[in-house]
Amino acid sequence: VMIRTNVIISFMNSRYNRVMLIYFFILIGTIEAAIPCTSDWFCRQHYESAHSSCLSKSSTCSNPFQEGCLRTKLGEDWARRVCNSDDSNKDSKIKHCDLPSYKQYPEIRIYNGDRESKLFLAWINQIVLMELVQVPATVGLTSEDTPMSSFYSNENIIHLSEPKSVWEGIKLGNNIADCTSTV
Repeated sequence: VMIRTNVIISFMNSRYNRVMLIYFFILIGTIEAAIPCTSDWFCRQHYESAHSSCLSKSSTCSNPFQEGCLRTKLGEDWARRVCNSDDSNKDSKIKHCDLPSYKQYPEIRIYNGDRESKLFLAWINQIVLMELVQVPATVGLTSEDTPMSSFYSNENIIHLSEPKSVWEGIKLGNNIADCTSTV
């Protein structure tokens, strides 16, 4: 038992291993979206997080990972995620993210597809880009999709893009060289 405990402790000392463990739990964990609620207390108990509340508009729990998955799960030592174009559109007071410290990287648009498995892979990419690399990224084919498709969306929903060719989005992105606004 002592040897196993030491192996687990030494495994968890590496930041890379902690991130891989989070990926593992994301891949095998149950995905629950739009959990009905009547109080903030219920949401905080359900997610075991002080970062969730009951949204009055939809009577569902808010997303507890708006500041970032790693920060929420591993503690305040982790930096908040970087903001993307969806965050700046909400209001002038951004609470859940930090503005990018450098402007050398344009925002990246990740296509979420029309299947849940593609959406989950898009979320993993968004987490890596925004929390570890600090590069702004949105998920979804159009600017109408991205606020709902984002891993960091306030509402905890699973939103898939309509099945269609991504070629038009790629052409538009190449023409305007900026993925913050696409139709």
